[in-house]
Amino acid sequence: LHVSKTQNQHHQSSMLKLDSDLKIHKQKIHGLNLRKADLEAGLMQAEREAAMWRQAHATLEGDNARMQNELTKATADVMKYKHAAKNNNLIQRFLDKHAPKPT
Repeated sequence: LHVSKTQNQHHQSSMLKLDSDLKIHKQKIHGLNLRKADLEAGLMQAEREAAMWRQAHATLEGDNARMQNELTKATADVMKYKHAAKNNNLIQRFLDKHAPKPT
């Protein structure tokens, strides 16, 4: 099998071109892997932040329910005191009208 010098040079040139293309593709793959790792790190950070926000939201929901309960109790207390004040006023008017007057 006889290979001419020109054919040999052509094959060497083709091999160099393929080698160069391979290096370029490896660099691109390396760059893409770095980008993938960066995106995965960003996603993990976003997931941690989302978990913190969910926890904060749950805490606020609990605080809101607790405050709503306190408000309901305070409103009931106010109504009770208003009713008591009204009764005291009625009793005082009754006593003013019917109690014996000091002489």
